[in-house]
Amino acid sequence: MPPRSLAMLLSLRAACYSGETAASAICAHALTRVPHVCAHLLPCSPAVLTGPEGTPYEGGMFFLDITFPADYPFKPPKVLFTTKIYHCNVNNDGGICLDILKDQWSPALGIGKVILSILALLQDPNPEQPLIPEIGQVYKENKAKYDATAAEWTEKYAK
Repeated sequence: MPPRSLAMLLSLRAACYSGETAASAICAHALTRVPHVCAHLLPCSPAVLTGPEGTPYEGGMFFLDITFPADYPFKPPKVLFTTKIYHCNVNNDGGICLDILKDQWSPALGIGKVILSILALLQDPNPEQPLIPEIGQVYKENKAKYDATAAEWTEKYAK
């Protein structure tokens, strides 16, 4: 990721509302360091990401369900898109192909890093490990078509 994008991602352009429990307050505090996020964190909480600038998702509001397991932070949260999105690493059920949500999880990562990773995935899809192979193939063979379809879906489902 270019340094300018990283600086943008680390800026304090976040609106975050903490819950009433200590755990919620800690998680909400972590999110204040992440742009494009507004979340009211409870054991199962919705979050909203705005599509990153310069991507076909720009201007979209993408809702996520974040479920924290009882043994969080030792196990990763379960994160699903509830807004329909055209992305090779997001399946039709909203599941996200992201290593830190599976076998590369570490308690040191926290929810802020998860959100940053999802934003990075929106900026730079990984067509080599797609959840939907057909969409991954379109990305590799005709990125302009991929971007146009992603922008259409953003307009239709996320605005």
